[in-house]
Amino acid sequence: DIAAVARKHDLQIIEDDVFGCLPRHRPKPLAHYAPERTIYITSVSKSLAPGLRVGYVCAPEPHVRPLRAAVNMSCWMPPPLMAEIASRWIEEGTADRLNEAQRAKAMARQAIARRILPEKHVIADPGGLHLWLELPPHWKQDAFRAEAERQGVRLITCETFAVDQSNAPNAVRLCLSHEASQDRVKTGLETVASIMKQSADSGALII
Repeated sequence: DIAAVARKHDLQIIEDDVFGCLPRHRPKPLAHYAPERTIYITSVSKSLAPGLRVGYVCAPEPHVRPLRAAVNMSCWMPPPLMAEIASRWIEEGTADRLNEAQRAKAMARQAIARRILPEKHVIADPGGLHLWLELPPHWKQDAFRAEAERQGVRLITCETFAVDQSNAPNAVRLCLSHEASQDRVKTGLETVASIMKQSADSGALII
């Protein structure tokens, strides 16, 4: 449907798919349906190894030269050694094994989150590295974020990602991948769950 709208109105699509290799089951990318107008971008840093800073762009021929010029203006080129490692891993199958390890880690942390947080408030892909947490009516997202930060947990409000902030859901986004220790992730989730049960009046005072 999105590809059809783009064709109807002669729009260009920029598809940021850096997390695309994590889910086992996923829809085909927009680039599959509208390859003539889609600039497809992905990376191995999310799906294989955070330290491997190599990205890939697949674009229609008219966009290749301008994109190459833009890359040259911003970073000139990726580190050749990292690009070689990424290519070899993809070709020899190491990438598949690392991708499965990342997926298993993400799924394990999503399972922990669903055990700790009220499930009806959680929106997430089972293999994703983030989740949306819908807040109860007595909490507003800014107040919730401030109280969470006061208790040692940093999170991001939904307004940050909304085009129309006045119509943004009352929710926050939790990142499950930043902390190396699973125990710290669990502690953070337990803190968030505890705050959800509190009255907003007992939260941080905002002036």
